[in-house]
Amino acid sequence: MDRLLSKAPIVLHAAGPYSATAQPMVEACLRTHTHYVDITGEIEVFEWIATQSEPAKQAGVVLLPGAGFDVVPTDCLAAYVTSGLERPTHLDIVIKSLSSVSRGTALTAVENLGASSYCRVNGKLTSVDLAHTSRFVDFGKGQRLAASIPWGDIATAYQSTGVPNIVTYMQTSPRSYRMMRSAKSWRWLLKAKSVQKFMRKQVNKRITGPTEEVRETANSFVWAEARNASGASKTARLTTMEAYKLTALSSLEATQRISRGEVDAGFHTPATAFGADFILEFEGSIREDL
Repeated sequence: MDRLLSKAPIVLHAAGPYSATAQPMVEACLRTHTHYVDITGEIEVFEWIATQSEPAKQAGVVLLPGAGFDVVPTDCLAAYVTSGLERPTHLDIVIKSLSSVSRGTALTAVENLGASSYCRVNGKLTSVDLAHTSRFVDFGKGQRLAASIPWGDIATAYQSTGVPNIVTYMQTSPRSYRMMRSAKSWRWLLKAKSVQKFMRKQVNKRITGPTEEVRETANSFVWAEARNASGASKTARLTTMEAYKLTALSSLEATQRISRGEVDAGFHTPATAFGADFILEFEGSIREDL
């Protein structure tokens, strides 16, 4: 790996699950002074890469995980709603995607079946049950239910904004919410090796990802709200192109900008690297204050 990386100034790492592949790639990048970009959404991966910021600065290397739909639009919107609020203490982020998942995303989901969910409480990464809380949000067509999930912004939004209390959600149906709430009762079964093997086989057999038509026509949506101790709040929502199309374009754009020397060495999130308006540079992105 070192021999290959020594020939390139930057790598766009797109081989998951990142729980297995990110650390050896980042360590090789630090040894070879190669900038690193990936498209992970895994909380533990973000947390670990953030610990490598000082070694990266010493090596003159940029580390930018999460340069795709995980977590460019959410990170940028989090930075936006917190920027105009004095001392924000709480941040809620909600995702809604109208696209199907890729095989890689599905395999990562299988790996995490039965695992704990997470939120950020008083600055600490805190283990909670999946769908431990819910709320209603409006993406433009009325109030809809959203359930808490372990999205990458639990790690990245904390780095971008410093807000100590963060919960991430996904819009869901009441039935799916009830199923998510009951998952803890089946945790022992979902983590069994035989079940994991069966599920991976099914994913490889059945999951192909969104069609070209879906990638070209679907949209994804993000909603975020920041609050402070005085009761003030700032809320906004964001419409983007389909998630996988955005991932391809945003990760390539991030790679090009880093290659041009536009980002300082060390660990970054998309918002700390390029600013809260980065997402608005992509066709179809619309941000609305609420």
